Amino acid sequence: MDANELLTRYAAGERDFRLANLRGIVLSPIDLFRSNDAPTLILANLNQHQQRPYLIGANLSGADLTKAHLSRANLSKADLSGANLTGANLMAASLSGANLIGANLTGANLAGAHLNWANLTGAILPNANLIGADMSAANLTKAVLTEANLSKAYLIKANLNGANFQDAYLSLASLKEADLTEAQLTGAELSKANLAGANLTRANLSKANLLKANLRRTNLTQAYLNGACLIGSDP
Repeated sequence: MDANELLTRYAAGERDFRLANLRGIVLSPIDLFRSNDAPTLILANLNQHQQRPYLIGANLSGADLTKAHLSRANLSKADLSGANLTGANLMAASLSGANLIGANLTGANLAGAHLNWANLTGAILPNANLIGADMSAANLTKAVLTEANLSKAYLIKANLNGANFQDAYLSLASLKEADLTEAQLTGAELSKANLAGANLTRANLSKANLLKANLRRTNLTQAYLNGACLIGSDP
């Protein structure tokens, strides 16, 4: 299925695209994201809000979106559970309230994306680019974010219970009142991160860098801090 067919069927009222083969599909301007082996859709003046590609509420569960170009697309409340989004470009895309349970986002570009209230339970995001992404109130229970870049990301009140952030980069990230119970943060970069009011009960922070982090009202009950750097942190 190419981009024109997908959007035409969506515009006609179809919402069920389960298990669709959308590998390499391009819903971004071809002058910015050119691909030799992917169908293209030219969208003039994409900066205009009304001309962004819309797939709100679409059922894309189990779909193959490997290396898809979906930057700035509106996928709010879409069902992407179990979808393969490996290497996909979702920069500045809207995924608010989307279902991404068990989705594979390995190496995906989600910089500046809106993932607030999204369900990413068990999602796979190693090496993902989440710089400046908004994941406020998102559910990332047991998600895998090893070596992901979450610099300046918003994870306010997010559920990060049991999530794996080993060697992830979270400098200047806002984790205010987030639930990090039993989270794996070994070797994570948390310098100047805002962890005010966060729950880090039994979290593993071994060798983590918390230089100048905000730890006001942070719950560190039974947290592992072996080799962690807490210089200048505000308890």
